[in-house]
Amino acid sequence: MRRDSFAGRLVAALARQSPPFAEPGRCRTTGWRALTAALARQPEPVTPLRASADRPARGAVAAAPVPVFQGPLMAGPVVQPGQPAAAGPAAPGWGENSADQDDGESLDDADVLDVNLEGANLRGASLAGRVFFFAALFGADLSSADLRQAHLAGSDLSRADLSHAGLAAANLAGAKLFAARLSEADLSAANLSYVNLASAILTRAVLADAYLSGAYLVAADLSSATLSRASAFGAVLVRANLTRADLGAANLTGADLTDADLTGADLAGADLTRANLRGANLTGVRALDTAQLAGARWSVATRWPPELAERVRRASEARGPGEFVIVSVGSDEPAAQLPVGS
Repeated sequence: MRRDSFAGRLVAALARQSPPFAEPGRCRTTGWRALTAALARQPEPVTPLRASADRPARGAVAAAPVPVFQGPLMAGPVVQPGQPAAAGPAAPGWGENSADQDDGESLDDADVLDVNLEGANLRGASLAGRVFFFAALFGADLSSADLRQAHLAGSDLSRADLSHAGLAAANLAGAKLFAARLSEADLSAANLSYVNLASAILTRAVLADAYLSGAYLVAADLSSATLSRASAFGAVLVRANLTRADLGAANLTGADLTDADLTGADLAGADLTRANLRGANLTGVRALDTAQLAGARWSVATRWPPELAERVRRASEARGPGEFVIVSVGSDEPAAQLPVGS
């Protein structure tokens, strides 16, 4: 994604929004309204203050110089691609393996923008609070790295290894993490709005209080992950694996959970208003009631817990061949012969 493109400016504007960080999990505006409102507040054009070394384009012999912007958030020195920086002390909980740090490239005390670090070895690096807007980190090894409160908005981390990484309160708005490995990573209170996490591995990851509005999580593996109090308004979780996940008090309003597997998930207090549950597997879920499902859509392929199936049937109306919507929460009046998947 180019920083000066329309999409790039939207991501940059969203990354600077205060609501997701002022009150984790909540935002005054959502969707395109939030993006356009944020864009309206974003001054443009931004004048480059420093220039980086040439960044080779993928598949090309040479590329034009890429500007590096040193703004108010970027207090540290700019590190050019392939340039090591002096190692600093690792933050507690991450980067404690000295062997890992010796093998990796340290960017401690560095802020970079639109830099190429594809395939870099940053295992165990201490990068808390650093700025990496629009950085190319495709396939990079950031396992066990300390990235708490780091700014990675718009960056490409596809197929990167972020397992066991510390990303609490990190800003990843609009970032690309396709097929990234984030098992057991700490993403609590992170800004993951409009991030691409398709096919990503997030087993046992912690996303408590994370901001996931508009996130794209198609076929993502979130088994045994913690998403308590997460805000996933309008998130796309088609075919996602949410088995045994903790979704307590999560906001899944308008989320697309088509064909998702929620077997054994904890849904205590979760808001599934207007969620798309066509073909979803909800067998064995805990603490789910029709009061949490107002306006939710389901199909004959949706699998409900046996104790909830009859109540769902009574509260639903047909809205097409084999498709239904829950319109009367808690109703005791039976609907006409509505089938419920089992």
